[in-house]
Formats: sequence, C-alpha cells, structure tokens
Amino acid sequence: MPIRSLLRFLSRNEQLISKLSESYPIRRAAQLSAFFFQRGRALGEENYERLKESETLEKAKQDVKSIGNRVESFSKTFSRELQDGFRELNKEIEKKKKSEFDLL
Repeated sequence: MPIRSLLRFLSRNEQLISKLSESYPIRRAAQLSAFFFQRGRALGEENYERLKESETLEKAKQDVKSIGNRVESFSKTFSRELQDGFRELNKEIEKKKKSEFDLL
C-alpha cells in the first residue's frame, strides 16, 4: 500500500514528470523503444515481401487449388455413384414386386 500511494503521488507531480522526461535514461529508453519498434516493423515487411515473392507461397496456392479440384471431383463421382445405386435398388424392388404380383 505505501508503494501505491508513493507512485500515485509521484505520477501526479507535474514537475517531477517533466524533469524525468528530460533526463538522459528516460530519453534513451524512449529512443531505444522507438528504434526497436521501427526495426521490427521493417523486418516484418521485408520478410513478408520475400515470402510473397517466394515459390513456397505459389506452391502452397497451387496445392490448395489441386486439393480443391480433387475434392470437387470426388464429390461429383460420389453423388453420381450414389444416384446409380439408388436407381439399381429401385429397379430390383420393382422386379421383386412384379415377380410377387405375378405369383399371385
């Protein structure tokens, strides 16, 4: 609790904050923070550009398209085979009904 009240007192003291902001360690810490932030952003942008231009990204896009085409082909074949199976089943049921009706 005493630390909290001390920090509250210090943070509300405008003259102290002004002197601290003009001190070398605080200015240097701000400079380093800005430098590392800007450098990190620049490295991120460079890496993004390299990745965008690399073959790896193109290959990944082609792989995704290929997988999509295979899935589409599978679904079409599956639905066609399913429909054919139902048609054959209906024909067999009709033949059984017809043969049973002929027996009567």
